[in-house]
Amino acid sequence: MAMSFPIVPYLWEASAAQPVSLLQRRLTEPYPAHGHDYFELELVVSGSGRQWLNGEALSMEPGCLYLLSPADFHRLEPNASLDVFSFHFTPEYAAQLGFSLVQEARHTQISSEETAQFAARLSPLAKPSAAADLFYQQELLILLLPLLLRLLRQGEAMQLRKPERRFQAGLKYVQAHHTDPELRLEDAARACGLSPCYFSSLFSKTVGCRFTDYVTECRLRHSCALLSASSAPVTEAAYEAGFSSLPHFFRCFQKRFGVSPGVFRKQSAPLSSDSANFSVLPLPIQNSSKEGSP
Repeated sequence: MAMSFPIVPYLWEASAAQPVSLLQRRLTEPYPAHGHDYFELELVVSGSGRQWLNGEALSMEPGCLYLLSPADFHRLEPNASLDVFSFHFTPEYAAQLGFSLVQEARHTQISSEETAQFAARLSPLAKPSAAADLFYQQELLILLLPLLLRLLRQGEAMQLRKPERRFQAGLKYVQAHHTDPELRLEDAARACGLSPCYFSSLFSKTVGCRFTDYVTECRLRHSCALLSASSAPVTEAAYEAGFSSLPHFFRCFQKRFGVSPGVFRKQSAPLSSDSANFSVLPLPIQNSSKEGSP
Protein backbone atom coordinates (compact mmCIF):
# COMPACT_ATOMS: atom_id res chain seq x y z
CA MET A 1 0.00 0.00 0.00
CA ALA A 2 1.62 3.24 -1.16
CA MET A 3 1.62 6.10 1.32
CA SER A 4 2.98 9.60 1.23
CA PHE A 5 5.32 10.16 4.16
CA PRO A 6 6.52 13.73 4.71
CA ILE A 7 10.25 14.17 5.15
CA VAL A 8 10.02 17.55 6.91
CA PRO A 9 10.85 17.79 10.63
CA TYR A 10 7.97 18.25 13.04
CA LEU A 11 7.79 19.97 16.40
CA TRP A 12 4.85 19.53 18.74
CA GLU A 13 3.78 21.67 21.64
CA ALA A 14 1.02 20.29 23.83
CA SER A 15 -1.97 22.41 24.78
CA ALA A 16 -5.34 21.94 26.45
CA ALA A 17 -6.92 21.74 23.00
CA GLN A 18 -4.23 19.41 21.67
CA PRO A 19 -3.16 16.90 24.35
CA VAL A 20 -2.30 14.26 21.72
CA SER A 21 -0.96 14.45 18.19
CA LEU A 22 -0.07 12.08 15.37
CA LEU A 23 2.96 12.43 13.13
CA GLN A 24 3.64 10.50 9.95
CA ARG A 25 7.17 10.78 8.63
CA ARG A 26 9.75 9.13 6.41
CA LEU A 27 13.31 9.29 7.61
CA THR A 28 16.04 9.12 4.99
CA GLU A 29 18.81 10.57 7.15
CA PRO A 30 19.72 10.13 10.81
CA TYR A 31 17.45 12.08 13.14
CA PRO A 32 19.55 13.80 15.83
CA ALA A 33 19.52 12.71 19.47
CA HIS A 34 16.84 14.44 21.48
CA GLY A 35 14.50 14.16 24.43
CA HIS A 36 11.11 15.66 25.18
CA ASP A 37 8.73 16.22 28.08
CA TYR A 38 5.93 14.02 26.72
CA PHE A 39 5.34 10.37 25.89
CA GLU A 40 5.90 9.11 22.36
CA LEU A 41 4.44 5.94 20.89
CA GLU A 42 6.19 4.83 17.69
CA LEU A 43 4.90 2.34 15.12
CA VAL A 44 7.26 1.33 12.31
CA VAL A 45 5.31 0.49 9.14
CA SER A 46 8.06 0.03 6.55
CA GLY A 47 11.79 0.28 6.03
CA SER A 48 14.43 -0.57 8.59
CA GLY A 49 17.05 1.01 10.77
CA ARG A 50 18.18 1.45 14.33
CA GLN A 51 16.99 3.49 17.25
CA TRP A 52 19.60 4.54 19.80
CA LEU A 53 17.61 4.63 23.01
CA ASN A 54 19.49 5.89 26.05
CA GLY A 55 22.76 4.81 24.50
CA GLU A 56 21.63 1.34 23.37
CA ALA A 57 20.97 0.27 19.77
CA LEU A 58 17.53 -1.23 19.05
CA SER A 59 16.20 -2.67 15.82
CA MET A 60 13.56 -0.73 13.90
CA GLU A 61 11.58 -3.08 11.65
CA PRO A 62 7.96 -3.12 10.40
CA GLY A 63 5.65 -3.93 13.29
CA CYS A 64 7.99 -2.59 15.99
CA LEU A 65 6.04 -0.68 18.62
CA TYR A 66 7.89 1.49 21.13
CA LEU A 67 6.64 3.59 24.01
CA LEU A 68 9.16 6.26 25.01
CA SER A 69 8.86 8.20 28.24
CA PRO A 70 9.85 11.80 29.06
CA ALA A 71 12.96 10.36 30.71
CA ASP A 72 14.25 8.82 27.49
CA PHE A 73 16.85 10.21 25.10
CA HIS A 74 16.94 8.79 21.59
CA ARG A 75 17.92 9.17 17.95
CA LEU A 76 16.88 7.33 14.78
CA GLU A 77 19.16 5.97 12.07
CA PRO A 78 17.40 4.62 8.95
CA ASN A 79 19.18 2.19 6.65
CA ALA A 80 17.74 3.50 3.38
CA SER A 81 14.45 4.84 4.67
CA LEU A 82 12.23 4.37 7.69
CA ASP A 83 8.48 5.07 7.77
CA VAL A 84 7.10 5.74 11.23
CA PHE A 85 3.84 6.87 12.81
CA SER A 86 4.35 8.65 16.14
CA PHE A 87 1.75 9.54 18.74
CA HIS A 88 2.74 12.30 21.14
CA PHE A 89 0.80 12.79 24.36
CA THR A 90 1.38 14.38 27.74
CA PRO A 91 1.68 12.58 31.11
CA GLU A 92 -1.40 14.51 32.23
CA TYR A 93 -3.36 13.14 29.28
CA ALA A 94 -2.28 9.60 30.12
CA ALA A 95 -3.42 10.11 33.72
CA GLN A 96 -6.83 11.34 32.49
CA LEU A 97 -7.17 8.12 30.52
CA GLY A 98 -6.53 6.15 33.69
CA PHE A 99 -2.98 5.03 32.82
CA SER A 100 -0.17 5.23 35.33
CA LEU A 101 2.78 5.15 32.96
CA VAL A 102 6.16 4.59 34.55
CA GLN A 103 9.27 6.43 33.44
CA GLU A 104 10.66 3.60 31.35
CA ALA A 105 10.51 2.59 27.72
CA ARG A 106 8.45 -0.38 26.56
CA HIS A 107 8.56 -2.44 23.39
CA THR A 108 6.53 -5.08 21.61
CA GLN A 109 6.00 -6.42 18.11
CA ILE A 110 2.74 -6.65 16.17
CA SER A 111 2.02 -8.75 13.08
CA SER A 112 2.41 -7.49 9.51
CA GLU A 113 -1.38 -7.73 9.07
CA GLU A 114 -2.02 -5.55 12.12
CA THR A 115 0.67 -3.11 11.02
CA ALA A 116 -0.99 -2.69 7.62
CA GLN A 117 -4.41 -2.23 9.22
CA PHE A 118 -3.20 0.42 11.63
CA ALA A 119 -1.25 2.20 8.88
CA ALA A 120 -4.33 2.40 6.68
CA ARG A 121 -6.36 3.94 9.51
CA LEU A 122 -3.64 6.26 10.75
CA SER A 123 -2.53 7.75 7.44
CA PRO A 124 -5.66 9.91 6.86
CA LEU A 125 -5.34 11.32 10.39
CA ALA A 126 -1.74 12.48 10.14
CA LYS A 127 -2.79 16.11 9.71
CA PRO A 128 -1.10 18.49 12.17
CA SER A 129 -3.30 21.35 10.92
CA ALA A 130 -6.39 19.61 12.32
CA ALA A 131 -4.83 18.66 15.62
CA ALA A 132 -6.91 21.04 17.75
CA ASP A 133 -10.24 19.79 16.40
CA LEU A 134 -12.23 17.97 19.09
CA PHE A 135 -13.52 15.22 16.81
CA TYR A 136 -10.03 14.74 15.42
CA GLN A 137 -8.67 14.30 18.95
CA GLN A 138 -11.32 11.69 19.64
CA GLU A 139 -10.38 9.79 16.48
CA LEU A 140 -6.76 9.77 17.57
CA LEU A 141 -7.76 8.45 20.98
CA ILE A 142 -9.69 5.57 19.40
CA LEU A 143 -6.52 4.46 17.60
CA LEU A 144 -4.07 5.28 20.38
CA LEU A 145 -5.82 3.22 23.06
CA PRO A 146 -5.47 -0.25 21.49
CA LEU A 147 -1.77 0.32 20.78
CA LEU A 148 -1.15 1.65 24.25
CA LEU A 149 -3.01 -1.25 25.84
CA ARG A 150 -1.00 -3.71 23.75
CA LEU A 151 2.24 -2.20 25.01
CA LEU A 152 1.18 -2.14 28.64
CA ARG A 153 -0.20 -5.67 28.65
CA GLN A 154 2.24 -7.46 26.38
CA GLY A 155 5.14 -5.08 25.98
CA GLU A 156 8.50 -5.75 27.51
CA ALA A 157 9.63 -3.14 30.00
CA MET A 158 13.21 -2.13 29.24
CA GLN A 159 14.42 -2.49 32.80
CA LEU A 160 18.05 -1.92 31.92
CA ARG A 161 17.18 1.53 30.69
CA LYS A 162 15.56 2.80 33.86
CA PRO A 163 16.70 6.39 34.48
CA GLU A 164 18.07 5.52 37.93
CA ARG A 165 20.32 2.81 36.52
CA ARG A 166 21.45 5.02 33.64
CA PHE A 167 22.16 7.78 36.12
CA GLN A 168 24.68 5.59 37.92
CA ALA A 169 26.63 5.34 34.67
CA GLY A 170 26.63 9.13 34.46
CA LEU A 171 27.86 9.43 38.05
CA LYS A 172 30.68 6.99 37.36
CA TYR A 173 31.58 9.04 34.30
CA VAL A 174 31.92 12.16 36.46
CA GLN A 175 34.07 10.31 38.99
CA ALA A 176 36.33 9.04 36.22
CA HIS A 177 36.62 12.40 34.43
CA HIS A 178 36.51 14.97 37.24
CA THR A 179 40.16 15.87 36.61
CA ASP A 180 39.23 17.12 33.15
CA PRO A 181 38.83 20.91 33.51
CA GLU A 182 36.50 20.87 30.47
CA LEU A 183 34.06 18.40 32.06
CA ARG A 184 30.46 19.55 31.53
CA LEU A 185 27.09 18.34 32.70
CA GLU A 186 26.21 17.71 29.05
CA ASP A 187 29.11 15.27 28.77
CA ALA A 188 27.93 13.17 31.70
CA ALA A 189 24.32 13.25 30.48
CA ARG A 190 25.39 12.08 27.03
CA ALA A 191 27.48 9.27 28.55
CA CYS A 192 24.41 7.74 30.21
CA GLY A 193 21.86 8.57 27.52
CA LEU A 194 19.78 11.14 29.42
CA SER A 195 18.85 14.65 28.41
CA PRO A 196 20.93 17.33 30.20
CA CYS A 197 17.82 18.80 31.82
CA TYR A 198 16.60 15.47 33.20
CA PHE A 199 20.11 14.41 34.24
CA SER A 200 20.54 17.65 36.18
CA SER A 201 17.21 17.17 37.95
CA LEU A 202 17.95 13.52 38.74
CA PHE A 203 21.43 14.45 39.93
CA SER A 204 20.16 16.93 42.52
CA LYS A 205 17.46 14.53 43.66
CA THR A 206 19.74 11.48 43.93
CA VAL A 207 23.02 12.96 45.14
CA GLY A 208 21.65 15.88 47.14
CA CYS A 209 23.65 18.67 45.54
CA ARG A 210 24.18 20.36 42.21
CA PHE A 211 26.38 18.88 39.51
CA THR A 212 28.94 21.71 39.78
CA ASP A 213 29.17 21.31 43.56
CA TYR A 214 29.78 17.59 43.22
CA VAL A 215 32.54 18.07 40.62
CA THR A 216 34.19 20.66 42.85
CA GLU A 217 34.03 18.23 45.79
CA CYS A 218 35.63 15.49 43.69
CA ARG A 219 38.45 17.82 42.71
CA LEU A 220 38.99 19.06 46.25
CA ARG A 221 39.25 15.54 47.63
CA HIS A 222 41.63 14.63 44.83
CA SER A 223 43.80 17.64 45.63
CA CYS A 224 43.83 16.63 49.31
CA ALA A 225 45.05 13.17 48.40
CA LEU A 226 47.82 14.66 46.27
CA LEU A 227 48.85 17.17 48.93
CA SER A 228 49.00 14.44 51.59
CA ALA A 229 50.87 11.93 49.48
CA SER A 230 53.50 13.99 47.66
CA SER A 231 55.68 17.06 47.90
CA ALA A 232 54.48 18.44 44.57
CA PRO A 233 53.74 22.17 44.50
CA VAL A 234 50.24 23.22 45.49
CA THR A 235 49.67 24.62 42.02
CA GLU A 236 50.48 21.25 40.49
CA ALA A 237 48.00 19.52 42.81
CA ALA A 238 45.33 22.01 41.85
CA TYR A 239 45.78 21.57 38.12
CA GLU A 240 46.11 17.80 38.35
CA ALA A 241 42.86 17.62 40.32
CA GLY A 242 41.02 19.43 37.53
CA PHE A 243 41.01 23.08 38.58
CA SER A 244 41.76 25.52 35.77
CA SER A 245 41.93 28.63 37.97
CA LEU A 246 44.25 28.90 40.98
CA PRO A 247 42.29 31.71 42.69
CA HIS A 248 39.15 29.59 42.36
CA PHE A 249 40.96 26.58 43.80
CA PHE A 250 42.25 28.50 46.83
CA ARG A 251 38.82 30.02 47.51
CA CYS A 252 37.05 26.65 47.29
CA PHE A 253 39.67 24.90 49.40
CA GLN A 254 39.59 27.53 52.15
CA LYS A 255 35.80 27.56 52.23
CA ARG A 256 35.50 23.78 52.23
CA PHE A 257 38.17 22.84 54.80
CA GLY A 258 38.77 26.04 56.74
CA VAL A 259 42.50 26.13 56.01
CA SER A 260 44.70 26.93 53.03
CA PRO A 261 46.18 24.09 50.91
CA GLY A 262 49.63 24.84 52.35
CA VAL A 263 48.43 24.60 55.95
CA PHE A 264 46.50 21.42 55.14
CA ARG A 265 49.68 19.82 53.82
CA LYS A 266 51.66 20.75 56.93
CA GLN A 267 48.97 19.44 59.24
CA SER A 268 48.19 16.35 57.15
CA ALA A 269 45.10 15.96 59.32
CA PRO A 270 41.92 14.14 58.32
CA LEU A 271 38.89 16.22 57.49
CA SER A 272 36.62 17.00 60.40
CA SER A 273 33.03 15.85 60.26
CA ASP A 274 31.91 19.44 60.83
CA SER A 275 33.42 20.55 57.54
CA ALA A 276 32.15 17.59 55.55
CA ASN A 277 28.71 18.49 54.26
CA PHE A 278 28.95 16.05 51.35
CA SER A 279 28.78 12.89 53.44
CA VAL A 280 26.21 11.35 51.07
CA LEU A 281 28.61 11.46 48.15
CA PRO A 282 30.61 8.40 47.10
CA LEU A 283 34.33 9.06 47.22
CA PRO A 284 35.58 9.83 43.72
CA ILE A 285 39.13 8.72 44.48
CA GLN A 286 39.28 5.03 43.67
CA ASN A 287 42.96 4.69 42.98
CA SER A 288 45.82 3.14 44.91
CA SER A 289 46.66 3.97 48.48
CA LYS A 290 48.77 6.80 47.17
CA GLU A 291 45.56 8.63 46.46
CA GLY A 292 43.43 7.39 49.33
CA SER A 293 40.78 9.40 51.10
CA PRO A 294 42.35 12.26 53.07
